[in-house]
Amino acid sequence: MSSALSLCGKALAEGVAILYGCTVLTAAFTYSIFQREFWFETTDEETSHLRKASHELWSLSVKNDAISHIFLRVPSGPQLHYLEPREQVKNASTLVVLLHGFPDSGYLFSRQLRSWRMKAAVVALDLPGYGGSDSLPSYGPDQMLNTIAEALIELKRRYLGPSNGAARCVLVGHDWGGVIGYRIAAESKGLIDEFVAINSIYLAHAIQYKHTSSHSAVQIAIRKAKSHGPGPLESKSVSETGLAYGPSVYARSLTSPPGDWGDKIRLYSDGLLRQPWTPSYDGRDKQSQLVDARLLNDSWTFKCPVSIIFGLRDVALDPRVVLDGIEDHFQPDSEDSLQASVLANERITRLPKCGHWSLLEHDGAEALNSVISRICLDDRGTWQ
Repeated sequence: MSSALSLCGKALAEGVAILYGCTVLTAAFTYSIFQREFWFETTDEETSHLRKASHELWSLSVKNDAISHIFLRVPSGPQLHYLEPREQVKNASTLVVLLHGFPDSGYLFSRQLRSWRMKAAVVALDLPGYGGSDSLPSYGPDQMLNTIAEALIELKRRYLGPSNGAARCVLVGHDWGGVIGYRIAAESKGLIDEFVAINSIYLAHAIQYKHTSSHSAVQIAIRKAKSHGPGPLESKSVSETGLAYGPSVYARSLTSPPGDWGDKIRLYSDGLLRQPWTPSYDGRDKQSQLVDARLLNDSWTFKCPVSIIFGLRDVALDPRVVLDGIEDHFQPDSEDSLQASVLANERITRLPKCGHWSLLEHDGAEALNSVISRICLDDRGTWQ
């Protein structure tokens, strides 16, 4: 009986995943029909703006006054690239790690890197295969989640240190970064202390990259450069200290469009959303690590506090599917069931005027600041 239910559940999950993928592809194709950049060649002016933006954003030989390019190599091999504020708080007790989604890079969180820099240690990590991070042979859960887990362990070591018992790691994920964060929050223990999801479980938010008269050619070039990652020249650049991008970053820069979008969409096609994860990353705490969460009969309860920010104008995702009932998976904040339900709902922020890009809109940015402030408040009512 249990075997039959398991097969039924697997078939249902596969069916939902296929339907979801078809819906997203249809929406993307329909939207592209009305977008100028899908059907017209790039002008010389647009190409010039894009090259300039790519150089200023990604060249390791160009010193940015606000943001630094940093690298880490995880034990399993890949080199990952991340952004940090050039100046930020010293001896922080809270580390905030920002994860972007498809088809972005850590530059999605430029505003947060600047505004939070003196309040917590904050970094924006490029996912494997994106921005300045190395590509992976596969983007299934074992490869992707274990790589991110190893990166989190290394980031905590760098910014919090082993002796800071009160230190906390907060993971913030948007889009596919949110999917990754949800899985880490549900299927690991002790890796992160809190998770914030922003309009996640939506595959291709690129369909909201609108080319309208309200965006100048320079602004459009900057947005594209942030998404594409380093160009051919930038991929070969070297910092003053000898840091350089990996060979796979250069290989992605030669594709059209730059960034190897065929590789990027493997986040979906390689089963990251639905296939089981076997945690096997270096440095995990063997005692606190969970057995397969599906065997614990805990209804997939998150193993750390989770907060959700959702723009209700997301073009492809029904908020009823994403939000209704998700509080049942939260850790109870109170033994009183009614009070626990109220507190759980307070962890869900619904933004009626925002879309998928909620964190780039005023209401969304304010909501994210509010949630992070609440998480990071100390006993004196100030940021740690």
